[in-house]
Amino acid sequence: MENSSNSTELKTKKLTDIVLVAIEKNWRLNPNGLLIQKNIMKQNENILLHEHPYCPCKKELIPENICPCQNAQKEIDKDGHCHCYLYWDNKPVK
Repeated sequence: MENSSNSTELKTKKLTDIVLVAIEKNWRLNPNGLLIQKNIMKQNENILLHEHPYCPCKKELIPENICPCQNAQKEIDKDGHCHCYLYWDNKPVK
């Protein structure tokens, strides 16, 4: 039972972290709550297994791939969203 409590704490903490990053960088989150939840679950799994919230969409477990990954801003500038579709630019939705 203790593990599920820890898992909930990590998820809540990570959601807060994700929201704070979006605010700080003037990004917005994907409006799909299920995608956000799945991304958080994978990041939490990476925290438990590898001690860092690596981007779930990147294969290499290197510091540059800790979410938000080093390329996130470039991807958002080019495509309007990061590779995982978690973070989006803050432009009005058409």
